[in-house]
Amino acid sequence: MNRKTRDGFSPVYVAAQQAQNSTVKVLVSLGADVNATSNHGFTAMYAAAQKGNGSTIARLHSLGANVNQANNNGWTPVAVCAQKGATETITQLHSLGADIHMASTDGQTPLSRAIRNERDSTVTLLRGFGAKLTTESLDIATVADVVNFFETLGIRPESIPTFTKKIREGKVDAAKLFAVPDSAAMHKLLDPTMHESWGVLFFQLVQDHKGLQSSRGTWFPQQERASCASSSSSTGGGAFSPTTTNSLRPSAAFPVVGGGGGGGIREDIELDSIQGDDD
Repeated sequence: MNRKTRDGFSPVYVAAQQAQNSTVKVLVSLGADVNATSNHGFTAMYAAAQKGNGSTIARLHSLGANVNQANNNGWTPVAVCAQKGATETITQLHSLGADIHMASTDGQTPLSRAIRNERDSTVTLLRGFGAKLTTESLDIATVADVVNFFETLGIRPESIPTFTKKIREGKVDAAKLFAVPDSAAMHKLLDPTMHESWGVLFFQLVQDHKGLQSSRGTWFPQQERASCASSSSSTGGGAFSPTTTNSLRPSAAFPVVGGGGGGGIREDIELDSIQGDDD
């Protein structure tokens, strides 16, 4: 009942991915592990959530499946649904006890993934359930505040020293940060050696924070315009100038790229193609 394919997919996983609920029940009744993981840490619950199979999620939960079990990169079922903007599935998982705050290994949460992909209804839903970014209460103004913003955000922790160094060198205060015009410029500002997809993420998170500060009256557009005018008239090379570049628009999913260093954001792996069983 627990024999796996060469990629580690169990019979329960395959049945759950295909929404074969009766088969799932029979397999578990015969001793199959409902929380078995693949080589990359994917579970039957993750597969059902990724596919949006609500009845399968309910069946797996009734059989003892863990709604919070993450894969090897720290992606939970809620995380993949936030990435996709699957609000109905998130609501179901939340009702079954799913943790909407769990961060993956790169520091991202379901809320940051929804913001990155401009899933506005998902952002509203998650915040309605109490999800918050660690930076939401901050009112940033000075260079030191911007440094603190990225340190508090905690995403891509291995690059934070580079971010803060470039922020200090460029004298990037809130006015300059909020005036960054697009993801390509954000990528250049923070660390041009990292994958471009990180520029998309941080641009969207900064824009979200600017909106939060504006809504509570701690940031006004006039401040941003004044900063742009100051940067345009300055002849010094040290400060960051928010020059318009070709925007790297968010795609539906981050690219799947390998490893650390300058690699991109490791996206959740689509698992439609199941490899055959080992002999």
